[in-house]
Amino acid sequence: MSKITFNSAQSPFFKTLKEKVDNHFASLRIDTAGNRILYLKSAIQLISAISIYVSLVFYTPGNFLAVLLCGLFGLNMAVIGFNIMHEGGHQSFSKHPWLNKISAYSLNALGGNAQYWKVKHNVNHHTYTNIEGMDSDIDVKPFMRLHEDQPHYWFHRFQHWYWFVLYGISYIAWVFYEDFEKYFTRRIAANSDPVKFSVKEHLIFWITKIMYIGVYLVIPVLMVGWLQAVIRYIVIAFVCGLVASVAV
Repeated sequence: MSKITFNSAQSPFFKTLKEKVDNHFASLRIDTAGNRILYLKSAIQLISAISIYVSLVFYTPGNFLAVLLCGLFGLNMAVIGFNIMHEGGHQSFSKHPWLNKISAYSLNALGGNAQYWKVKHNVNHHTYTNIEGMDSDIDVKPFMRLHEDQPHYWFHRFQHWYWFVLYGISYIAWVFYEDFEKYFTRRIAANSDPVKFSVKEHLIFWITKIMYIGVYLVIPVLMVGWLQAVIRYIVIAFVCGLVASVAV
């Protein structure tokens, strides 16, 4: 496949739209970065996630309450991804670069990798939206067909029935398979350029993955037993994956 390029000359539409957006923020004196309301909301989300985790792991509530809390924790994780990680990755969480960087790396605490996300989302998705082979957000092959250039199989006629299952397990696939596939192939999408990691990013990748497994699986297994820990993790991961996939 030949390299995909676009005309870099600014169109009148883009120029006019950008001017109107800039004027809107300027006239209402709205900061283009985060403010105290965003910081407060983010603090509440983090405190909520930590509180639910502690309750599930160290206070071992009954099964019904545990399942309810797992669902809330999965939702909480997705919300942190949207409100903290996403804004930090776009450098819009704060006017301070260091705070944006910390916010972006919150994805590593959720099991993902901030560096891969920046390329996958900021570059591939926003630049090559819905282009097969570049935008990996539409790459659910062979289980779903989301683009006319993707292979068409007989079972795709039923994908409107089973989509929620794939979306639900997408988080687990992301954390335990897709990130490692990107790491060893060095590619975010089939036709994207190789991603180069510094020594620091290699260390961050492996250390945060190991820490994730320790926090989300090893400690719960030690505290509540392997069966309860696995069931609760599956509920958390399914809710997080479903909410994140539908919202995106």
